[in-house]
Amino acid sequence: MAWNVNTDLVKGNDMFLFLVKLNEGQDMTSGTVSNAKVVAYATSCSLEINADTLDTTSKLSCRWNSVMQGNASYTVSSDALYCKQSSASANSAYTIDDLFEAMVDGDNIGWVMAQNSASCGEAIAIDTASTYYYGTAAITSLSINAGNNEIANSSISLTGDGKPEKVN
Repeated sequence: MAWNVNTDLVKGNDMFLFLVKLNEGQDMTSGTVSNAKVVAYATSCSLEINADTLDTTSKLSCRWNSVMQGNASYTVSSDALYCKQSSASANSAYTIDDLFEAMVDGDNIGWVMAQNSASCGEAIAIDTASTYYYGTAAITSLSINAGNNEIANSSISLTGDGKPEKVN
């Protein structure tokens, strides 16, 4: 099978972070993915998975360190341009104001990182025919930045609650 950069690679501007406000005690499931809304005016998004290591080095390790995986964790983050809250954006996207309310209320939030199935100019939607990732997380950081003579921007960080899932 030959490699083809035109069909094999996913462009960064086709990948989005979608969020779902969860009810108390509710976890994100593949069934609630369809309720997710995109982060308004996002400029980037990322998923980072980490594992602690346990030192298993002994005299039998022949000079080299030896480790095994311990606890695992993940973070999800997004940067976005700051936008005004409007009824249009409230119906189709999460603004930083929506996320501010969720963080202040201490609510966990569902997240989905997926490709966009819509064409340019259409409403952004999760491409469930492609691989996507989802989970439940707590909002652990939210910032708004407003530099002189710049478009105001915002960022949000989520810390995973439980195991992230992958759907092919």
